[in-house]
Amino acid sequence: TSPRRTTLRQSTESYPPPAPCFSLLPPKSKSMIHNREQLARTPSHAVALDCLTAGITAADPARLTRDAVSVADTTLTVGEASYDLAGYDEVIALGGGKAAAVVAAALEAVLGDHLDSGIVVTDSPRSTERVDVLAGTHPIPDERGVENTRRLLDTAAAADDSTLLVGVITGGGSALMAAPAAGISLADLRSTTDALLNSGATIDE
Repeated sequence: TSPRRTTLRQSTESYPPPAPCFSLLPPKSKSMIHNREQLARTPSHAVALDCLTAGITAADPARLTRDAVSVADTTLTVGEASYDLAGYDEVIALGGGKAAAVVAAALEAVLGDHLDSGIVVTDSPRSTERVDVLAGTHPIPDERGVENTRRLLDTAAAADDSTLLVGVITGGGSALMAAPAAGISLADLRSTTDALLNSGATIDE
């Protein structure tokens, strides 16, 4: 029988990387932009920086996870869905993407001892206690990412209806969790991905 699954999706694909004219500090810093005083030359510049900071804060995967996930007694709520954790022997987080380790760490903080283990594949590691953070590459997948994705898939396949799987899927997951189908080599996938990127194809294409 298949395990119950609930999936967190937080897309970062549509957000361009920060412009090189400013430097970002970790979210807990007093000012997210460390050279803000240099850049805020006029009130208009200051407003623009405020808007930029607000946008980055709004897209922060840890904050979004904390907003979407909560636990009360043995009830796990993800968005509008609820799960009785007492009905499961094990809760495992599985997934990948550029922000997957950040989401995994946030899940550990929210679920605490209710979360037993997990695996995420990412190119942006983060310290975690229960979830294994495994390496992959983006946007061109590599053999290490394929091997780690196989480990993730094997873990998912071994789960039964006594296991609740919490899916952690963020932007970049298609490259970081590469699992070429039978008859398609990693070299084929790499060359096709590279050709699509060089052609200017959009993420949907």
